Amino acid sequence: MLDIKSLLQAMIPNRKSPLYEDHPLIKLIGAFIVLIALIICQLEVALFMAIIILVESIVGKVLSNIWQFFRSLRYILPPIGIIVFLLYPLERATLILVRLIVGSIAFLNVYATTRMLDMEQALEKIKVPIYLIRTTSLAIRLIPLSIKDAEQSIEALSLRGIYKGGFRGAIPLLAVILANSLDRTEFLTEALVAKYFLMGKRKYPWKLKITMLGIIFLALKISCLILALVGPKLFF
Repeated sequence: MLDIKSLLQAMIPNRKSPLYEDHPLIKLIGAFIVLIALIICQLEVALFMAIIILVESIVGKVLSNIWQFFRSLRYILPPIGIIVFLLYPLERATLILVRLIVGSIAFLNVYATTRMLDMEQALEKIKVPIYLIRTTSLAIRLIPLSIKDAEQSIEALSLRGIYKGGFRGAIPLLAVILANSLDRTEFLTEALVAKYFLMGKRKYPWKLKITMLGIIFLALKISCLILALVGPKLFF
């Protein structure tokens, strides 16, 4: 069972993070580099990347977000881990789990240290279609709201004796969550249209900047990709 409250806490960005002012494309490119490296790398390189991502999380002050994220999955990850270790040899199973965990943390670092308006501005500058930027941004903004709706729906249905945890009462729960989400989406869309959210380019009150800290972490991630491509035996 997913812990909705912990997941909601994990989705709160840290505006005091030293990485919060860094260029969002630098962080996003770095996360995709980590993802590509994880797909092709061996266990040694994956563990090296885990150390780099952990350091990035400490510097970015998002350890609490990571803790809450994995806390929300505490009933899901152990069964997955058991199944993986039963199906694969020890080294292969460890690599799969490291890929899953490190990849999740890499993208969570981006989300927890990025202002959504900065990401929209950066994507506009590289000529991504505006309708795609706006719809994606709206979907991401709705994630915490949908999680909060789910939490309130679970509490309400539990008090009425309809939902008792697990899969019992799951259909009424999903119906209530969907209805609340559709109701919220309608009012939110009307408000955003009234503010010209979906209409053409916008002017932003600040400029994007590239920080030295962001460049350092990007360089480390590129080095991980190089290690994954050439093999760790050349260096270790």
